[in-house]
Amino acid sequence: MKKIKFIALLFVVFLGFSFVHSSSNELEVDKNALKNKILKINLPKVLPNNLAIKTPSDEWFILQDVSQAIQLFPQEKFKSLKVLELNMKELKGITWRDSKEVKDFIFKESGNYIIYFADELETEMDNTFNLQETIYYNNN
Repeated sequence: MKKIKFIALLFVVFLGFSFVHSSSNELEVDKNALKNKILKINLPKVLPNNLAIKTPSDEWFILQDVSQAIQLFPQEKFKSLKVLELNMKELKGITWRDSKEVKDFIFKESGNYIIYFADELETEMDNTFNLQETIYYNNN
């Protein structure tokens, strides 16, 4: 009888872990969409306020930052998104070059890009709620 209770307890613990893990704060990038130059991300229920992308050449592009009045979407819509789907060939963001704000295409070179969601984009990653995912973009 004790063995059955123990097995039942293990099952409940495993089931609980599976439930918590499935509702975790993870970004899920659709790898098949990437092949078609579409950035499609299934978003968690709790999402940071802002979005930026870091290029292979270490340039940061801002797509969503209310504090700087940069908005890809109205903030209410951004916070309620379940899926983010963007055409990588046409996607532009805001960056700074020679102390000047510039709007430019983001995906111009092949390499690893960091998709970075954070409550504060201008603070260290360890000091703000953030989620990130690295993707490979092939410019061919």
